[in-house]
Amino acid sequence: IEGFTLSDRLRDSARTAEKIARDTINQHIAAKTTVRRIADDLTRQNISRGDLPKWLTEMETAIKEAAGGTSKTRRIIKNAREKLSDLSMPDQPMSRLRNAYSKVVDAVESQDSVAISKKLDLAIKQKAIVNNERIAVTESSNAYTMAFDRQIQEHPDFESGHAYVKSTLSARHSVPDECTYHAQVDLYGLGAGVYPYSEAPRIPYHPRC
Repeated sequence: IEGFTLSDRLRDSARTAEKIARDTINQHIAAKTTVRRIADDLTRQNISRGDLPKWLTEMETAIKEAAGGTSKTRRIIKNAREKLSDLSMPDQPMSRLRNAYSKVVDAVESQDSVAISKKLDLAIKQKAIVNNERIAVTESSNAYTMAFDRQIQEHPDFESGHAYVKSTLSARHSVPDECTYHAQVDLYGLGAGVYPYSEAPRIPYHPRC
């Protein structure tokens, strides 16, 4: 996919991982497979590793440094659970990630070193799955946008300057975000979500779009 880039979270050599990811995604898009299958293939190839938030990975050390200070330990746990509650994760993969994070906090609270290690491993694996799903969804949207652009540009009305696009929300869309804005705003007096083609916002509007 032209212009396709991946974050520095990619394993090993970023260039090698980027090429593997690009080739994998392009093969799946050409075969018209699902985003789920793309994500599974990226996960199988270990394209993106699970990068856990700093507050989660440093919890065990912070509690050890509290040296048995009950009030400080409670405060560390309380802060961790507040961060969990602040996470906006409406969809199933992200809900599973929050659940994995919660189990790490539970293990740290019990100060069970074996459980901590196991739950951290599970959280890392779940975060890798989420990362790869984000890559699959976002890059599939990029591919769709490029194909859509080609269709628009081949339409007879395109050369006349009378090309318009309308942004609409999926029936599964439940949480307000950039998609909601682009589908509801009327910037050109053409109706909600309607844009002159040259001024239309480009999909994907955000990661996992």
